[in-house]
Amino acid sequence: MTNDIIVFIPGIGGSRLERDGKPIYDLSFQALPRLIWNWVGGDIAFRGGSSKPGDGVVATDLLNNQLIPGWFGVDDYDGLVTTLKSVVGDPLRQFVKFPYDWRASNRWAALALDAKVRPLLHDWRKGPGGADAKLWLVCHSMGGLVARYFLEHLGGADITRRLVTIGTPHRGSPKALGALVNGMGFGALDFSTVIRSFTSTYELLPQAPVVKVSTDAGERLARVADFFGMGDLLPLPPTATPPSPQSDLSPLPHIDPERLRDALEFHRAIREPVIRRMQRGEPTPYTITCLFNRRQRTPQSARWLAGELLLSDDSPLPTPAGQNTLFHRGDGTVPGPSAVPLEWAQSTDAIALDEKHASMPSARSLTDVLQNLASPLDTRAYMSSDPSDGSLGLAAPTLVMVGDPFEIELDAVRAARLTVTATAVQSPDVTAYEAVISLKNNATEQLSLSLAQPGTYKVSARSADPLRPVVSEWVVVAARS
Repeated sequence: MTNDIIVFIPGIGGSRLERDGKPIYDLSFQALPRLIWNWVGGDIAFRGGSSKPGDGVVATDLLNNQLIPGWFGVDDYDGLVTTLKSVVGDPLRQFVKFPYDWRASNRWAALALDAKVRPLLHDWRKGPGGADAKLWLVCHSMGGLVARYFLEHLGGADITRRLVTIGTPHRGSPKALGALVNGMGFGALDFSTVIRSFTSTYELLPQAPVVKVSTDAGERLARVADFFGMGDLLPLPPTATPPSPQSDLSPLPHIDPERLRDALEFHRAIREPVIRRMQRGEPTPYTITCLFNRRQRTPQSARWLAGELLLSDDSPLPTPAGQNTLFHRGDGTVPGPSAVPLEWAQSTDAIALDEKHASMPSARSLTDVLQNLASPLDTRAYMSSDPSDGSLGLAAPTLVMVGDPFEIELDAVRAARLTVTATAVQSPDVTAYEAVISLKNNATEQLSLSLAQPGTYKVSARSADPLRPVVSEWVVVAARS
């Protein structure tokens, strides 16, 4: 039980946005197959650039079960909220939900967070909280970037005891690069205009050299910033090797240089205080707990070739000799190394979850970890199966058309007999597909299936061994227009 105030900051898509009292979008699993055609050109687009939101849209509450196919998503926050309330003595005063407009720059959300939590903490300290009370910031996905700007640029570090990041893209995600350069769409369904309108998409761009460029001298790695002559905007930690100058690169298409510069300045404001502490040998003034996944196929790099950007699940750097490549992945959205805080040179202190990005907040093991942090004598967090041999990998398309065949890919480090099922959200008691498959050690297998009814389906792989984790992915089966 903690005497601090716990603030939960959701990820992209995890806040309900309204205009004039009405929601401006509904990407819920139930409604998505029916409304996805309307959303393609909907009101959700953000036209404010890097400016403070001023289009009348307000964030009113957390929003569960949201999915932007091929982009980021949110499963169920209710279980996590229940857990966070259970570890404080006065949930009405010690637990705070912080919804925000996730389309805009995260700096505006951080400023709103600052204005909200300081008065609450001040009042709590004057009452039963006592003068020593501080904040816990528990963040899913992009919510961790909101928190770090608040901590490092707005002085929040002085009043915060613990930062918990769950799948946060501290160092960006190549998915964002692919969305801007290539656009996003599935046949006639084109989300490109909407995704490119979000200022937050720019703040999710990868910061490290992850783009492979072929030259007469061979292949080299470049940062997104290098294509725009902005490679020197982000300071580097003292342990990092400065990248080679990249002055011969032409700008990547569909990326606005001014919005890119603003995004780099956003991250610069986070990095500079962190790097100063590293240079001085000073510890981080708050405790960081990082939860990530390194087992799922995830875009980690890209290749820029003949005017085309090709995303790849391969790491931009070679896997060290003797290490299993199945553990050099991510959570399906954020690469494993990117989910690690800037201060950390290794992932040794990170806690591995089995669930994919959208489902991480509802992971059973996350509940155990948070309970253990708030009540240190609780050791349940160490009783889950060993992820080094029991974890499973699953990859599936996020959007398919009704009746079209598609493939799912499964892999296991240790041999497994799996039952694979597809269940519609609309009819959870009815199994639309079921198959049994056996995997050998370090094996990968594909299954081909098609689904005859539109809907949002949860595709799950469950081992015959009940101690091994269950891994799931959401697949939207869209009706034809």
